[in-house]
Amino acid sequence: MASPDDLGVAPTLLTEADAAPKGGERKTQLELRDVDESWDGDVGRGLGDAYEVTEQIGRGGMGRVLAARDKQLGRLVAVKVLARELRERSAALQRFLLEAQVGAQLEHPNIVPVYGLEVESGAPAFAMRLLGGRTFHRYLADCATQAREGRLDDEHALESRLERFLDVCNAITYAHARGVVHRDLKPENVLLGEHHEVYVVDWGVAKVLGRPDVVSAPDEGGLPEREGVTESGSISVHASTETQAGDVIGTASYMPPEQAMGRIEEHGPASDQFALGMMLQELVTLRPPRMGPHVARLGKAVTGEREPMEEVVGGGQPDPGLVAIVERATQPRPEARYPSVDAFADELRRWLRGEELSVRRDSLARRLWRRLSRRPGVTLAVVFALLTLLAGAVAASLWSTVEAQREAAAQSERLSAMSGAVVRRSQALDQRLARVKALVEGLGARVEERLARASGDRDAAPPLPPGYAPVGWLAERGPALEHARPHARYGMDVSFVDTGYLWPPGEDEAGPRATLAALGPMSDVFRDVLLASFDAGAPHLPTGERDALLWEGQTPLHVTYAGFEDGLLVNYPGYLPFPTAYDPRRRPWYVANRETHGPRFGPPYPDASGSAILVPCNRAIRDAEGALQGVAGADMALDDLAALMRMDDLPGWRRTALLDGDLREIVDTSEQSEELGVSLHGDATVESRRVEPAVAEAVRAEGTGWVRVGNELVLFDQLEEIDWTFVARVTE
Repeated sequence: MASPDDLGVAPTLLTEADAAPKGGERKTQLELRDVDESWDGDVGRGLGDAYEVTEQIGRGGMGRVLAARDKQLGRLVAVKVLARELRERSAALQRFLLEAQVGAQLEHPNIVPVYGLEVESGAPAFAMRLLGGRTFHRYLADCATQAREGRLDDEHALESRLERFLDVCNAITYAHARGVVHRDLKPENVLLGEHHEVYVVDWGVAKVLGRPDVVSAPDEGGLPEREGVTESGSISVHASTETQAGDVIGTASYMPPEQAMGRIEEHGPASDQFALGMMLQELVTLRPPRMGPHVARLGKAVTGEREPMEEVVGGGQPDPGLVAIVERATQPRPEARYPSVDAFADELRRWLRGEELSVRRDSLARRLWRRLSRRPGVTLAVVFALLTLLAGAVAASLWSTVEAQREAAAQSERLSAMSGAVVRRSQALDQRLARVKALVEGLGARVEERLARASGDRDAAPPLPPGYAPVGWLAERGPALEHARPHARYGMDVSFVDTGYLWPPGEDEAGPRATLAALGPMSDVFRDVLLASFDAGAPHLPTGERDALLWEGQTPLHVTYAGFEDGLLVNYPGYLPFPTAYDPRRRPWYVANRETHGPRFGPPYPDASGSAILVPCNRAIRDAEGALQGVAGADMALDDLAALMRMDDLPGWRRTALLDGDLREIVDTSEQSEELGVSLHGDATVESRRVEPAVAEAVRAEGTGWVRVGNELVLFDQLEEIDWTFVARVTE
C-alpha cells in the first residue's frame, strides 16, 4: 500500500502534531487499485477486499464518490476517488490530500468526518461518513416551492432555515479558529441529515492559513473541456456549481471580490463570511444571490454586486434587519465586513431573539416599545399615563400646547443629532478595535505555527540561525541596535529594522535561545502587523514607502510583541531602555491572559520603556494540547486613542472617555500621557475611577442613550468588539 509521499506530494497538516495513528497502523484499510473510469457495469471494480461498493452517489470536478460497505466493521461509508486525469497533477493531488486531512482534523458535529486515506497504484482515495438526506440547495428549492403555493410548514419556515444556517456558521467559526478557510461555501456544499443534522462538506479548495496555497500552475494545463466551463488563459472556472482548481477559486454565485480577482493572498475568514452572507440572502429571499450567464455572474463577483433584496418568493419584502445583516457581511472590502463569522452569527441570533442589531440601531420609540412589550403591566401603566397626559394637554390652552411642542421638538432634534454623532464616532472606534483584534489574532496564529513546526530538543539550546542575534539579556547588557535613531513619537531611539530580543537576568539562557531558534527571524511578521494597522495594503508597499510610513506616518498601533513562558520577550520596533528587573511574565498584559483564549483588550498600563501609556490587545499562545506557551500582543498609545475619541465639532463638548466592564473610566481625552521614566511601575495597570451612579445606571439599563448629570449631558454607546462604553460629556 503506497503513501501520499510516494506520489511526490508532501501532506499539509494543520495544528495537530501528528495526524496519523500511533505505531504506524491504519485505522481503516481502503485498498484502492486502478478504478474503471467508464463506470459502466462493475462500479466497484478495483476497490479491493476491504470495501464492497454498492453504487456511485456523486461526481464533481475532482473525482467521484461511491457508496460502499466496510467489510471489517460492517458500516456504510462514502469513498471519494480522485479522477484519473488529475492523478499526475501535483496541485490536484495536494488539494485532494488537503481535503482528506482537513476533514480528518476538523472534529466538529457539523463537519463530515473522514475515516481514512489510502493510495494504491497511484490512485488516492479516502473514506468518510455516508450521509443521507438532501443538500441545503435542495432544501431551499423545496422552501421556494412551498412559498409559491402559500403553504410553508414549520420545517421550511424562515426561523427553521436560519437555525440550520447557524449550524453552518458554527462549523466555519470552528474551522477558522483552527486556521482553515473553506473558500467554496454554497448551498450545494451543505448536507442536511435525515434527523436534522447539518454538515459542511467538500473542503477540496480549502486554505490553511499561514501555509503556501495550492493552485493550478499554467504549465499544468486546464481540465478537460466540457460544457459550462469558461477558459481564460491559465484560469479555469466552472460555470456550474462545481469548483475548478485555479487562480480563481470558488463559485461565481457566492464568491467575494478577492476570490473573483484571483488575489490568493487576501483569501481569509472574511472571504467565507461573504459567501455565508450570499447564502443568507438566498435563504431569506429564496432567490439566487446572483443570476444570469456565468460570465455575467463572475463579473458581478469582481465588484461584489448582488441581486437586490426587494422581494421574497411567494410575496412580501424581506425583514429590514436581515437585509442590513446581509449588506454588512457582503461588503466588497473585507475589513468592512463583520470582524468574524462568529460576530456575524451573533448578529443573526440577536435578530432571532428580537434584540437590537449593531447594523440597525433602534429609534428611541422602537427601543421603548421593545422594553414595554416584555412587561405588559408596565405597558398598561404607560398607556394610562399617556391618556392622562393627553387629556391634560387638550384641556390646556392652544398657545401653550403649540409652544411646548415646539420646544420639545427642538430639544428632541438636538438630542437626536448629538446622539447620532456619538454613535458614529463610537462605531468608528469600534471598527478600529475590531481591526486591532484581527491583527493580534493573526500575529498569535503565526507565532503558534512557528513553534508547532519547530523540531528537536528545545532544552538543548540549539544555535541561532545565521543572520540575526538577540539584543541581549536586558538594556545595557547586549549589543546596541545598529539602526536605532531618535523618533519623536516614541521619545527615544528606535529601530524599524531590528527586533528586540530580551530575557530577564539570572534566567537560564537555554530556554530563551531555544525559543528564538524555533521562531526564526520574525521581524517582518511583527513589522507587517504594525503596518497593516494603518492600511491592509501597507505591508506590500515598496521598501522606501514602508520606511517613510513607519518613520513619518502615524500607525494606529504603537508596538507589537510576544512574551514566552521561558522569559523571552520579542519586541518591535526595537529599542533598549528596559528596567534591569524587567520580566514579561509579570507584566499586566501577560498575567491577564494566562487563562484566556482569543484576542481581548485590557486596561492601560505604563510602558516599561517610559515612552507612553499603552492600551493593550493580547492573545494567548498555546500548543496543540492547549498548554500556555506565551502571550502575543499589540498596543495602542493612550494619546493616539484619545485623539481618535475627540469630538471638537460637537457643540458644548468637554471630554470623552471609555468605560470598562466595571464602568470605570480607563481612557479620558482630558488626560495626556506623562513622561513616567524607565520603570516597572509596580507591574500594574493605570488607576481608573468610577463614573457617577446615574451614568452607571443608565449605561446598564440602555446601552445606548443619554442622561443629565448636573449641568452636563452625558451621551453613551456600548461598543460591540469589547465590553467597553464610549461616553461623551457636553455642557448644556
